[in-house]
Parts: sequence; structure tokens; C-alpha cells
Amino acid sequence: MPIIRAVRDLWNQSPVFLAAALAPIVFGLTFALLWWIIDDGAQPAARVGAVVESSPEAEQLDREFDAAVEAGEAKIGLPSAAESAAVGAAAVQTGSSGVGAASPIRAAVPTRRDQLPDLRAVSKTPVEPETALYGGEGLGGAVLPIANGIVHSSRPGDRTTWELYIPKASLYARIVRVGRTPWGGLGAPDNPEVIGWYEDGAEPGSQGNALLVGHLDYTDINGDTGVGVCYQLRDVIKGDQMIVRDERENIAYVYEIIKKEYVNADDPNAARYLSARNQSLLTLITCHGQFDKDAHEYAERLIVVGTLRTLARA
Repeated sequence: MPIIRAVRDLWNQSPVFLAAALAPIVFGLTFALLWWIIDDGAQPAARVGAVVESSPEAEQLDREFDAAVEAGEAKIGLPSAAESAAVGAAAVQTGSSGVGAASPIRAAVPTRRDQLPDLRAVSKTPVEPETALYGGEGLGGAVLPIANGIVHSSRPGDRTTWELYIPKASLYARIVRVGRTPWGGLGAPDNPEVIGWYEDGAEPGSQGNALLVGHLDYTDINGDTGVGVCYQLRDVIKGDQMIVRDERENIAYVYEIIKKEYVNADDPNAARYLSARNQSLLTLITCHGQFDKDAHEYAERLIVVGTLRTLARA
């Protein structure tokens, strides 16, 4: 071909010139290839601390929470069991709808079993847990070291009758109880297949902010690495569903995602998402960003917030 012959002739006449001309191109291609190999799909650092997806409903809830904090009626941070119970009781007594008195959303949530629709009728995506790529029953037990925020969650009393299903994240997992870390933070489960539920907070399906936490990836007690239950959570968008199924009651609580945000773990704004709320919310938290090898943890968090839309027969 003419181009190949021209390059060959140029190389024979002036190899140094040709090498100097090609060096930037080779460097650029090599850099791009290495970046593609090393990058694990984490969001760019510029997005950390910025709301990625937020609905007007979520913004209204934030304004209501800010007003409650200013009035001394709410507190920012991880609540105690008593604080969660008090907030939930106050919401029931005042008839809080969770999205403002004029909104029909919470009022439209059926509560009687004979009024519940079938889950297949209200799910936006066919409920096919067997096709999920991430999550499980956590039958392997405590396989993660109790350190860096991981707490015991594989004891017999830690299991619940709940399962979490997020079709867009290819996630289907057992929900277990987690408590606080020794320094008072929200603990993460000791098994990467399951989702942890903060046992001193609101329960899924109830009035309040039900807090869930799961792993992005892990290194277990044997030094083996792998991906965690929330590995694909970054793919969810506003409007997607998060479904909590109570296998004992055969009821599903269907939440719609109204907000998705990346925050620094030590950002005061992150504590807002842990706070008790009057609304029926489901807040799921996982790690995000670059891994700090010195601290043995991620510096950022991905937070997804959903609001209860309906109950269904599961």
C-alpha cells in the first residue's frame, strides 16, 4: 500500500525523525490502554460530592428536613433506637404523608392485604432474582475481618426475613442486621453477599428512614478478593425501583429511587442521609471511588435514596 511504502522509505532515509514523530502517538495510545485496564468503573473524582440524580420530590424532602433541623425537631446523624421510634411515632400521629400534605403518593399506598396488587403488576422490570449477578444468602458466614467499619452480622439472630432486589443493579440479597462500629458509625456486614440493615433505625416498609449498607468489593480473611453485592449499584438512575420482600409475610415494599449522590465519607453532608426522617424512605450506601491502600478503605460513598410507592403481594 502507498502509505506503508512511504513509511518504509522514510524509515530507511531518516529513522530518527520517524521515531520522534511516532513517539507521542505511541505514548498516547499506551496511556489510554493502561487507563482502560486500570480503571475499575469508578466515577470521576469531579463527580464526588455532587448530586447525580435528584427529583423535585427529593429536593422538597430535603427542604422539609432542613426546616425540621432548624426548628430543633430533627437531628443530623445516625439515630438511636429511641430517636427512630420517636420520629416514627410522631409521623404516624401527625399523619405525615412523607411528601407533603397535598401529595397523594403515600395516601395511595394500600395497607390492607386484600387491596395489595401483585408484584408483577407494579414492578417496572420482571422480577427474576435467579438472573441477578450480585448478592446471595451469605451462607458462608463471617468471611470479612472485623475492621474498618465491618461488624458482626452472621450470628443466628442477625438474619431477617427480608430480601433486597434491585433489577437495574442485578442485585438480589438477604438482608441482615448490623449495628454501630466501636466509634459509633454505621457498621457494614461481615459477608460481602448480603445487605446490612441498621437495626436501631426504621424497618423497611415502615414510616422512617430504613438504612441499608452493602459492599462494593472485598478482601476476605484468607486474602482472597472479589466483587460485593453493590458492585453494579452505580448503574441505577432516578426512577428505578428497589424492592424489599418480606418472605414471612409474602409482601413486597416497592421503593422508587428519587436521589443518587456521591459524597466524601467525612463530608458532613453524608451524615444527613443517616438521619431519622418522617417519610418512608430506603437509603442504600456503598463504597465508591479510589481505594486508599494506607487507610484500607474507600474515601467516598455512593448513596441511593428511594421512597415507598406501594406494597404488593410477593
